[in-house]
Amino acid sequence: MLVAEDIKNIYKAMLGRQPENDAIIDRYLNNHKTIDTIISQVQKSEEYKKIYCLANIPKTVLVYIHIPKTAGTYLRTAWLKKNVKNYYWSDEKRSSPLVKDFKESYIVASSYEMIGGHLPLSTFLEFQTLQPRYFLNVLREPVSRIISFYNHIKNNDTNHPLHEEANSHTLYELLSEKGVFYKMILNEQVRYLIASGESLKNFSDRDLLIVGRQDNIGDFVETVNKVAGLECGCEESESVEANTGAENYEIEIKKQKDFSKALTILRKITKTEKRLFQQLSTIKVMNKEQYLMFIKSFS
Repeated sequence: MLVAEDIKNIYKAMLGRQPENDAIIDRYLNNHKTIDTIISQVQKSEEYKKIYCLANIPKTVLVYIHIPKTAGTYLRTAWLKKNVKNYYWSDEKRSSPLVKDFKESYIVASSYEMIGGHLPLSTFLEFQTLQPRYFLNVLREPVSRIISFYNHIKNNDTNHPLHEEANSHTLYELLSEKGVFYKMILNEQVRYLIASGESLKNFSDRDLLIVGRQDNIGDFVETVNKVAGLECGCEESESVEANTGAENYEIEIKKQKDFSKALTILRKITKTEKRLFQQLSTIKVMNKEQYLMFIKSFS
């Protein structure tokens, strides 16, 4: 038979305190017959979840914003995974958790040392956590990134919905049609990095955004390691996942008969991205106030 002392002991062990009053104790005694059911109810409380999380979650969460074809796969496998034990990557096939679970539960988001994938900053900002977040991002020179993306779809990713179209069309033809490919690449790096509207409210004063460039990865990794307290740098190994095109792929694409016309379009439509890229001649470590100032010209 349950007694008042049982309730007090459970509260002390699980919540670190005594019940608020005798009425709470009486409620448990009247509604429960076993200690197990009381423990189960306390575990479901927001107070217990916070206490449990604070005792078990990592001190910070790394959030990697992986823009396609900006060395994200390399950085994940050669660097980030060497610094964390548990991570979630949205592009890896798994039954759970799902992106919606991170949006709906700060407990889920707070439990990972690293979260990443092909999602924009605005989406990652919806993943609320109990601890500070370090958002990480690498940009690439816009024209070379789009050429690399076209090559990836054409020659590497046979499952991509545009694979057959890329194999039957030159880069210029895909761009001039202003179809799916054109819409995918148009200001893509800006859309990934520049959040707006309601999502900005979720940029906490505890959070930081660290942005670098693909042509300066060494300094980017060094800066993140210093700010986030990571120990491992990038190390080449046979286990590092390959996600690059064949050597000299750019030469083959530039041999396309209408490549000069493709280049004209690319230079025209990447002016905003180019401006963003050029602003990052050095690694930027930004808090919320600094980030808001940074994005004013891209809103």
